[in-house]
Amino acid sequence: MLRSAIFGLLVLTACSKPIQQEWVAATEGSSKCTPAFIGDLVVFGNEGGYVHAYDRLGNQRWSFTAHRDVIGSPVGYKDLVLFGAVNNLFYGVNAQTGREAWKFMTKDRIKGSPIVAGDKVVFGSYDKRLYALKADTGKLAWVFPPPPAPPPAPAPAPEPAKELKNAKATEPAAAPAPEPTPVPEPIVAGEFSYARPLLVDGTIYVGNLDGYLYAVEADTGAMKWRFKTGGGITSSAIHEAGVLYFGSNDHHLYALDLATQQPKWKLSTGDEINASPRFADGVVFVGGVDTKLYAVDAATGKTRWTFPTKGRIVDAAAVYKNLVFVGAGPGDGNLYALDRATGKLFWTWESQSKIEADPVIDGDKLYVVVGDGRMVVFRINKTM
Repeated sequence: MLRSAIFGLLVLTACSKPIQQEWVAATEGSSKCTPAFIGDLVVFGNEGGYVHAYDRLGNQRWSFTAHRDVIGSPVGYKDLVLFGAVNNLFYGVNAQTGREAWKFMTKDRIKGSPIVAGDKVVFGSYDKRLYALKADTGKLAWVFPPPPAPPPAPAPAPEPAKELKNAKATEPAAAPAPEPTPVPEPIVAGEFSYARPLLVDGTIYVGNLDGYLYAVEADTGAMKWRFKTGGGITSSAIHEAGVLYFGSNDHHLYALDLATQQPKWKLSTGDEINASPRFADGVVFVGGVDTKLYAVDAATGKTRWTFPTKGRIVDAAAVYKNLVFVGAGPGDGNLYALDRATGKLFWTWESQSKIEADPVIDGDKLYVVVGDGRMVVFRINKTM
């Protein structure tokens, strides 16, 4: 009876915590890879060159060795897990066994997260190319920018005139010079780094270190248009009601109207915005290198509130009911839960490291990958 009462008291005490830690997966390398939910798996990579897959109870299913840093968050396609690494390779791995199904080599590092677009997987590389591969085989479907077109073949030389007997000598008429075939100027892009492509209605939008946001046909890889900012773009765009929201290293958050391809507004911040925004109920949440989380009115671009940290914020926030979660980087390392209406602190957790991967929500569970390579899983018991 006494043991039962003590157990009940322990359960009550544990459940009285608004957010409690459930399990931890420790890995062999530092990490800034956002965990991905693929089927019944939680998959993430690290800078030790490994990709690990766990079930929702914390049991490890498999590990895959890529030999170099895996920074971008994996995606799933059918029975495959798809991701890139800084060894210039993009992998397709069997989701049940963790064995390599195929791989594709680019000419430089792959740090950004891929997306699935129909039967293709699309990702960027530091070799200044955006790739679309057939997701089931890894065969190249298209590349942007396309290779330069070959120069036009020279026109054939005219045949010499035949001499006619007893014909009066006349000067042959000069042949008109052929019109030069116009050669379109090749598109030159910068490096595709951390920005994840975004698919909206058959168009892929992705930022580049050259300061442009590119709009590319998902089927063909042909460029539709591009929008110039004043700095490199490592922030992944999000879409809401015909507007793209994304940050730039020019210290601004943009709201880009897709109908006009012009900004509805842009918000000036104190430093670069590397993080991807999040949208909830008319508010855009985004962290900055200036160590602040911003809550911005999506219609007007006016700041509703800011929350200061002691480290840069490069991860995207996670929204759960009335809370917004965000982690802070070097110099801070805390995970914060804030009231999303006011920015008031609700809960905090000290990671003893840094947080540069996006916290993600699955049901009432919160998953966060810490800089030292741990994935820590919390249960959210209450939000107020």
